[in-house]
Amino acid sequence: MAIAHVCMGCGQDLARRRVRIEPHYGLPLVTCPRCGLHCTRRRHPIWAAWRSTQRASASIGALLAQFSIILLLSGLMFGLVADDQVAWTLANLDRATGDDMAWPFALLGGMGIATGTWLTIGLSHWRRRWTPWLAWTAYLLSCIVIGSMYHWLDLVRMRSRHVDIKSAMRESWLQIEQWLGTSLPLFGAVLVLSIIGIPIGRIILRSARIGRARRWAKRRRKRRLQAAL
Repeated sequence: MAIAHVCMGCGQDLARRRVRIEPHYGLPLVTCPRCGLHCTRRRHPIWAAWRSTQRASASIGALLAQFSIILLLSGLMFGLVADDQVAWTLANLDRATGDDMAWPFALLGGMGIATGTWLTIGLSHWRRRWTPWLAWTAYLLSCIVIGSMYHWLDLVRMRSRHVDIKSAMRESWLQIEQWLGTSLPLFGAVLVLSIIGIPIGRIILRSARIGRARRWAKRRRKRRLQAAL
């Protein structure tokens, strides 16, 4: 609300009157209830600069938060892929005991639910709901490709050092098979478990919308009471 906004026709204070955006020029107009004169409301340059700074800082903070979540989820996934116990458990599911599968699958379930909730809430501003899931799947596939290329770089280093190329290729291919055999099931399981986070994210979004609507309704009632006094 403006501190003061005096009507140029009759001198009435229009600070408590709501702004109406003019459709052609986009100017913030306020109509005086006494004389009917339309007045343009302008913000002070200091206040306008402060508001623009707040918007920029909020956008940068949201961007950093999104990158932090991506790095956290990716780091947890790569940690599971690099873990020898997880790789052995996936390769020997028939011989693995409950204790061997307890903490990897518990962490995997938590990551899946957190991923689905984040894709539903954090990227809800995307117009199409399937776009965040497509982007996340493409990101996971790119991580798998980058990991495979890393193992092939080891092969190039061995070739430059005049190591036996046949044994080097065999070793690199075994490493790539192990990487794909561990990463693909884990990333696929995370995507499947992410479906559980969709209703959780929608419930949180609906609760946030209801809370905002209640706050706006409370502010409107307060403004009407103040305007009636």
